[in-house]
Amino acid sequence: MRPRTLLLLLLLNASIGRAQPALDTLNALYAGSTTFRIDRQDRLVMDHFNEGRRIEQTVIALSGLDESSLRTDSLTMQLHICCTEGSGRCISRESFKQACITRTKKAELALSPENMQRVRQAFSGILDGRRSMTYVQPVKP
Repeated sequence: MRPRTLLLLLLLNASIGRAQPALDTLNALYAGSTTFRIDRQDRLVMDHFNEGRRIEQTVIALSGLDESSLRTDSLTMQLHICCTEGSGRCISRESFKQACITRTKKAELALSPENMQRVRQAFSGILDGRRSMTYVQPVKP
């Protein structure tokens, strides 16, 4: 294995490890209706379930988000996640019911009134953990 590839894998694993407490918090707050994880391409993957079946998957490129990307709406009880200006459509939503994939700049996540602040803090923790890491661009062999 090349040294650059090894370094990239180590940094990616460290990034995932730093975000793990925030991911655990989100998974506990949503109690199985939505699960959260970060994949090897540094994307946040949210699997949405209904009656035990996965109905939708939302994949968000973390490189396209920052703290200003998150907005809570207490009227609709949602967390709005928006891509930054230069990142284009950094969100992919796959609906398994309709068998379609859509790329978009915005995603919403339902919130309960008592968990609104904790969900926002967990998302901020994921973004802070990512920002504190030094990322090396992958080099093609």
